[in-house]
Amino acid sequence: MSMRGDFYKFELSLPVAIAVMVVLAAVIVSFIIFAQGKGGSGFQSLEDFFRQLFMKNPQSADICKAYNNTEVYRGDLTTVLAALWNGRCKSANMTAGSRLTEQDIMAAIEELGIVDSTGGALYASRQSCDSPSGGMVAVHWPDQSKRWFEKGSRIRMMRSGDAVLICP
Repeated sequence: MSMRGDFYKFELSLPVAIAVMVVLAAVIVSFIIFAQGKGGSGFQSLEDFFRQLFMKNPQSADICKAYNNTEVYRGDLTTVLAALWNGRCKSANMTAGSRLTEQDIMAAIEELGIVDSTGGALYASRQSCDSPSGGMVAVHWPDQSKRWFEKGSRIRMMRSGDAVLICP
């Protein structure tokens, strides 16, 4: 009879152990998302982590292909800009997952160290999608009074010579 009682205790402890593991996993994922800040951006960063983890050779991978036809957030914009700036890819066509402002682009440029000798961002606002001259990041704003990409709007980023061009 004592064996039957021990077996019964084991059956009760298995569901408890599974429940504890599920709660622990949820807490860890929540912490990672919270630590990244801005709920949606944190999940995108976690997604980026797993995307890089499962790429066979991330150093030679075309980052732009991974982002083509996807929603992008500020962190993704920085990743694609870095790949373009460093010549790891040529172009990407994406959709804004949230409003992306001129300030978001400037922050990405500064974070990547795309600055001149005085520390000023190498950035230009353009009225067309023509290739800029000189090493800089140029953004075409169709309406100069609205310097942002609305959620759901298309964003094209491409390398042009030694510059990166961002267009709607």
